[in-house]
Amino acid sequence: IPVYDGSTLLYGLTPAGGSTTAPTTAPTAAPTNPPAQTTVPTSAPTNPAVLLGDVNSDGSVDIVDALLIAQWYVQLDPLPFNVDAADTNCSGSVDIVDALLIAQYYVGLINGFC
Repeated sequence: IPVYDGSTLLYGLTPAGGSTTAPTTAPTAAPTNPPAQTTVPTSAPTNPAVLLGDVNSDGSVDIVDALLIAQWYVQLDPLPFNVDAADTNCSGSVDIVDALLIAQYYVGLINGFC
């Protein structure tokens, strides 16, 4: 599943015969002021070096991480995927609620996890 930021392909494969720019009908509703990515509380991750919520290990928690958890939840085997960073509600398992929490964090509805 391709993910676009405006007209730029962020994640996924370019559609067959397509370009790396989004179709003109692609949504472009990214938050204008995303939260600072360095303030994520990481209470009790299994590996203290892991940024909780950063499942693709790119150094930030963003909507792509939520998408990867949703893909993992339906067994699409997304890569890269760091399962140690995925349990954002510290429930002991990774599920769609973890993806929802990342989406809420990204748009500023919550300040952190666990």
